[in-house]
Amino acid sequence: MHTLAFVLIRPTCILGVGTLAIAVALGASGPTVPSPAPPSGEADLMDSAVPITAAEALRQGNAHLVKNELDEAVRRLSQAIRLDPKNPEAYASRAHAWVEKQEYDRAVADCTQALELDPKNARALAIRGYAKAGQQEFVLAVADCTDAVRLAPNNADVRLFRALVYLEQEDYDQAIADASEAVRLNASAADAWEARCRGHLGKGDVDRALADATRAIQLDPQFAAAFLDRGMAYYLQGELPAAIADYSKAATLAPDDPEVYLNRGLAHHDSGDPDRAIEDYTRAIRLAPKFAEPYCRRGLSYHAKQDYDRAIADYTEAIRLAPKYDEAFLSRGLAHLVKKDLDRAWADCQEAVRLNPKNPEAFHSRALVRHHQGAIDAAIADYTEAIRLDPGYLDAYQHRAQAYQQKGDEAKAAADTAKAKELEASRARTRPERGS
Repeated sequence: MHTLAFVLIRPTCILGVGTLAIAVALGASGPTVPSPAPPSGEADLMDSAVPITAAEALRQGNAHLVKNELDEAVRRLSQAIRLDPKNPEAYASRAHAWVEKQEYDRAVADCTQALELDPKNARALAIRGYAKAGQQEFVLAVADCTDAVRLAPNNADVRLFRALVYLEQEDYDQAIADASEAVRLNASAADAWEARCRGHLGKGDVDRALADATRAIQLDPQFAAAFLDRGMAYYLQGELPAAIADYSKAATLAPDDPEVYLNRGLAHHDSGDPDRAIEDYTRAIRLAPKFAEPYCRRGLSYHAKQDYDRAIADYTEAIRLAPKYDEAFLSRGLAHLVKKDLDRAWADCQEAVRLNPKNPEAFHSRALVRHHQGAIDAAIADYTEAIRLDPGYLDAYQHRAQAYQQKGDEAKAAADTAKAKELEASRARTRPERGS
């Protein structure tokens, strides 16, 4: 099954490694005020035994930040702050490291301190916006980034920060606009091309996404996120071998990113290789055991292997982790249907409809259960709703035709059969039948 849902999944941390290289150049010194005590748990990172100047500690901290060596970056930047507590750039750089470590509260605190020292520090505003996006405070995040853009309208990096915040909001038009401006201001910034690629992916503009991801890779051949994005674009084009190749390159560059294995597993599954898909999903689960989607996807691959008990176990774990995960309910319901457990199948499909009443697959799945229960009129009603939600839903027409035939309504059955043949001939999108 091809779905756009996976396209929108990004690592929990919203900063890409490539962004590190450009962000440390932002900002300027300003007025000074006394520094607060370091956050709890940070003192052990300081290395007071090494004689070093504040400027050198800041330089080393930023160098570690660019390399994504986050603990050492925090250590050196904390030392820079201890040696010169009035330098806003040290706080801003450490905030950047905290965001990469998903320590959003600490990032906000450091940026706020930087802004007390220098109220016009665009870099601190942009990073605080990033951190607030990580806290799901999107209105405040956009406000901070917009203030940063106002202070530095021709700074490509500030534009990029706001683009990435818009991506987290799934505001793809605004994200594309800001990323395009970042590209115009600095055409050699791979991060800007990659961010715009993600915006195009979110809008389903696969050709533009593919072009932007390829350009990002040309600029930075070690940019794992760009290979991941291009793999997604190839996947959506149906170019599964190319998608798998890019996902594999991303896995080499970022072996601890669960999203890489999740997406490669999906491509293996759609290539008819559920065993390799299961291997990738299992790797994603080991890396992110609280991430529900790999369990659901692995369940689908077990389902393809007709290992329904393992499939149900994975769907159940996905639901435990994400109680509003409608696809997991839908998939578990169909697994129960295959096992002829109609009561459990009905309960799960009913919940899938309740959780997402705009999903045609939920109505189609509930219709299949009702059909098996002998509730033909109710099944027809659900098939009809699935078709209303998705007029190109081939399986719904085929199954509604069968239901009309069982009722003896040959005219309606013939009409639905003809429509199904028309859709099939035009190679319309079809949906996998998991349990009919």
